[in-house]
Amino acid sequence: MSAPAKRPRPGSQLSWILRDPRSAVGAAVLALAVAVTVGAPLLTGYGPFDHAGQVFGAPSGAHPFGLDDLGQDVLTQVLYGGRISLLVGITAALVAAVIGGLVGISAGYFGGRADTVLMAVTDYTLIVPGIPLMIAIAAAFGSSLAMIVIMIGVLSWPQTARILRSQVRSVRERTYVRRASVLGVGPARMIRTHVLPQVAPLMIATTVLTVAQAIFVETALAFLGLGDPGRVSWGSMIYNAFDRGAVSAGAWWALIYPGVAVAVVVLACSLVGQAIEAKLNPRSRVPYLSGKRFTVEPVAAEHAAAAAAAPAAATPPLLAVEHLDVWMRNAAGDELHVVRDVSFSLGRADRFALVGESGSGKTTTLMSVLGLLPSNARVRGAIRYEGRDLLAGGEAGMRTVRWKEIAMVFQGSMNSFSPVHTVGAQIVEPMRLHNGASRRAARARAAELVGMVGLPATVLDRYPHELSGGMRQRAAIAMALACDPKVLLADEPTTALDAMVQAQILMLLRRLADELDIAVLLVTHDLASVSLLCGEAAVMQRGALIEQGTVDALYHDPKHPYTRELFGAALDIPVVDAATGKVVPA
Repeated sequence: MSAPAKRPRPGSQLSWILRDPRSAVGAAVLALAVAVTVGAPLLTGYGPFDHAGQVFGAPSGAHPFGLDDLGQDVLTQVLYGGRISLLVGITAALVAAVIGGLVGISAGYFGGRADTVLMAVTDYTLIVPGIPLMIAIAAAFGSSLAMIVIMIGVLSWPQTARILRSQVRSVRERTYVRRASVLGVGPARMIRTHVLPQVAPLMIATTVLTVAQAIFVETALAFLGLGDPGRVSWGSMIYNAFDRGAVSAGAWWALIYPGVAVAVVVLACSLVGQAIEAKLNPRSRVPYLSGKRFTVEPVAAEHAAAAAAAPAAATPPLLAVEHLDVWMRNAAGDELHVVRDVSFSLGRADRFALVGESGSGKTTTLMSVLGLLPSNARVRGAIRYEGRDLLAGGEAGMRTVRWKEIAMVFQGSMNSFSPVHTVGAQIVEPMRLHNGASRRAARARAAELVGMVGLPATVLDRYPHELSGGMRQRAAIAMALACDPKVLLADEPTTALDAMVQAQILMLLRRLADELDIAVLLVTHDLASVSLLCGEAAVMQRGALIEQGTVDALYHDPKHPYTRELFGAALDIPVVDAATGKVVPA
């Protein structure tokens, strides 16, 4: 496997953002906008209010953007007007970030009465009609630049507060925050060291997006005649163009150029804000189970030629993985070869295990079978189900077998269920979706399935958090069996369960596989699990299969040094009677 990429330093976050084409374009546009507005005196020979020619003079070499109703150069006004629009947008966004950050973080962290009061104020501010209120304030206190900034900032903070409050509430309940609290860390230090780093990416992204909103609002206010009359901004240019007859005079340039400037800068802020949130917030990066499609490459020429030359089997295996390679591109842009030329097959009712230490590529291989890799993955090889290449069929081909022919028990039973729906509703869902079963028939089948896994029918009306870990794992198995699949993928199905429950779950899988004639592909690093459930296994190291055979042969007569170390480090593997499925006493 390629050497892992070095973790980027905090100071290199900017380079991550600029590698994204969207954010690179947005940042370039914003940088250009700031540069030309700051350098306006160097780029034009006129001041913003200087008379430069005839009224509504058309664009020409001397005046590329034409002249307005007072004979002033439109290009000069766009450059100088950008100063005010950008200044209002950035300053108002910072005001909103400060107020919204203080309110949102305080409400989310302290909760209780503080949360109730602060969120009540936020909600009332949020429902206040902004433009009518600004008109009233401008009429009462005037429409100076400082007043415009304060109005926009004060009316823009509730969105920031609500977003941050929900994120902080989630962070506050995490185990490491509770641990720090037990250690005696005070609220101020807790927020500074544990909470703020988690919500800062979201806060930065929200602030950048608020800049776009503030520029748009300033333009709207100026268009309504509420801008500072002593200053030029893009909004005041649009207002003057309408108010002084530019449209009726056919002087489109007096209106179009400031409008385009507003649209381009607002779009650039949106692109940069979205990129910052995506790059700096680890939870927003593309995970497994993403709806985005990964890249599939053709099978290597030598493997394709060998497959074509090989005689066709009378009965193809139920599931075959052939010469599978998977590469992953990390955030720094480096590509890692995480699965290397992996091949194995399962016949009907076979039970096969992929064994290896964490990071050896087991779960990535398993996810490849159902096409559940993230979009930063690149895949080469073939995954055949009953002779049909699922990878070649794309997402549409994968969708025809997911859960109907090949189902999966995911690692971590709590993550397999939605917390807002009952267990029964989630077991019923695949039957109604794939089999077209009626609500009553699906409910009856669900009751039968939970009975098969040793649970009472009453669990169908309970929520996942109301079940123990072992009960949730049994329910997850029942959900996987809902559409009578022929292949069951099991990714570490006994994670976080105690030893007794682990054995019960494995024996349950073994019994169901026998009774329902299902092939099982198990991923685990627990060698005892392999012996209890599977007859054959393959050992993975650094993305490659290094040895394959029966579990007994791998344990008693391993050929590869890594296999000997792996099995030698394990506790004695129990001997299972093939007829009864019971552990034979040593």
